[in-house]
Amino acid sequence: MTTETTKTTALEWLVSDQERFAHVLCRRCGGFLKTDFVERLPRPWKQLPPDGDDGVCFYNDETFVVLETPPAECSPAAKRVFAANQSVFAVCGCRISWERRRVILRKFRIYATRYKDDIDATLSSKLEKLLATRRGGDLLDMDDGSF
Repeated sequence: MTTETTKTTALEWLVSDQERFAHVLCRRCGGFLKTDFVERLPRPWKQLPPDGDDGVCFYNDETFVVLETPPAECSPAAKRVFAANQSVFAVCGCRISWERRRVILRKFRIYATRYKDDIDATLSSKLEKLLATRRGGDLLDMDDGSF
């Protein structure tokens, strides 16, 4: 008899953390990809900014508890964002640089040219074989519609 928790842990075992959060979190900076993906903290908790030498902390209004890490009720994605950025509300600000864009476009151009050359080579070799088999006869045989 399997329970929902064992199914969840089995699926978590098959997929890495980076793959599990790839659609929500940035691979480069670890922040949320969009502001729509940012999750609220559980109801009584607030994130307080750093004060002096202290880091970011979380404060519970009802129990007056202060934590240095996100509360247990936070989602795993929010905890991962906090580990990377020291805030559960961090949104990705990464932009692809012009240098990286130029490199990607150059590679795309090289692969497209290589693909075109390969297609031209295969077509020309097929046409040469076809013409070699049809030598001596008409180039276009009207009976069967083939070359």
